[in-house]
Amino acid sequence: MGIDYVIDYACIPKQRLTTEGLVDRLKDRARAQEVVAIYREQGDHRPANEIGFEVTRRSANGMEVTDLLIAGEVLDEAAILDELEHHCVGCPANAAGRPYGCLGTISYPISREAEIWLLEQLPGIAEPILFLMLMRGVQEFGYTGDQARELRDYEGIYFEASDTLARRYAEMDVTADVLFEMTFQLGPIKPPHAVMLLLFYHAIPRDNLDPDKIMQLTRGEIASEEFVAQYSFLHSPAPDDSTSIRDYKQFLLALYTAYTLDVALLLDI
Repeated sequence: MGIDYVIDYACIPKQRLTTEGLVDRLKDRARAQEVVAIYREQGDHRPANEIGFEVTRRSANGMEVTDLLIAGEVLDEAAILDELEHHCVGCPANAAGRPYGCLGTISYPISREAEIWLLEQLPGIAEPILFLMLMRGVQEFGYTGDQARELRDYEGIYFEASDTLARRYAEMDVTADVLFEMTFQLGPIKPPHAVMLLLFYHAIPRDNLDPDKIMQLTRGEIASEEFVAQYSFLHSPAPDDSTSIRDYKQFLLALYTAYTLDVALLLDI
């Protein structure tokens, strides 16, 4: 369980299966393989067609629905993924560098360490333009973080920390709940919002920025090749990264890739 994201870039697998169908097949296949592996470890060697497991999904109206799936049937239906995965080689949306690397997940629970890491990336007063944009954005858009705060009541499910962390500024506190709302709870992340998140989280260089450059970025007025040359991605994986920090860095890379392709990043939390 986690935050699933997809770079909304048109490709043959998505055209054949639809984006939702592709995501469902990948997730169901992973679950089926895991379930079968558990049964095998326990000495149960029944055919996969005799092994069932439950999956809970969110329906179009937001309600959760539980389905009983048969592992063998799921694996048979997912076989088309193997047939189509060669289209991922060289695909510009393949941010993860693997089959179907335009998809990713930030696994729950999100660690306390990762929330602190994200707060530490925010601009301070030494970067006045971005700092003021962050302060003004939180106030003008009315971000409260209330919905994210409610998720903390499910202790250890969505967040490792039950208390809300914050970065303190003289002007106001910016909480991890506000960042969660601003990043994940506003629907698909379109390019103008994506580049602001990349700047706020220091995923791209923010030296020598002025209002005109920021406007160019949010309006998509810089060609993709020029953007990549001027604004390289900064958050490389580190050996001591926790799972959640590694997930966040991969998410930001997907966001960066989506921006360079001028497409949205779709979310399912």
